[in-house]
Amino acid sequence: MYINGINHATLRVRDLDSSEYFYTQVLKLKRVGQRAHMHFYSSGRFAHELALLHDPNYQHNANDGLMHLCFNVPNKDNLRALYQHCQALGQATSNGVDHTIMHSFYLQDPDGHVIEIGADCPADEWAHNPQPFAQDASLKLLET
Repeated sequence: MYINGINHATLRVRDLDSSEYFYTQVLKLKRVGQRAHMHFYSSGRFAHELALLHDPNYQHNANDGLMHLCFNVPNKDNLRALYQHCQALGQATSNGVDHTIMHSFYLQDPDGHVIEIGADCPADEWAHNPQPFAQDASLKLLET
């Protein structure tokens, strides 16, 4: 038996309503279930990829162990469309980043969790590179 990916992550949040808006309206995930103090969200790929646990006393701490959570989109066109959607909603985002193996951008949820949105690059575009994880470059995601 072997691990073949990450199924879901659970985040503590102070306010389920604010987080609900961010994950459903900004990132376009669908709430697929709930129980007391928890909501579950999916992109449609798995039963759920994200669970939010209501904890009114939660205070995000940059040292709490989670650096960021990354959601995949199928391709660079989808990445650009979601970036533009976030911009249109006034959501603060990073500039685009070319990680060689993935193109992405970053934003924060209402509790300060860093969220990366990324599209994997085809391996034939970077497989020849002896160190594809070595450096990042700027990536233009808005049309001018």
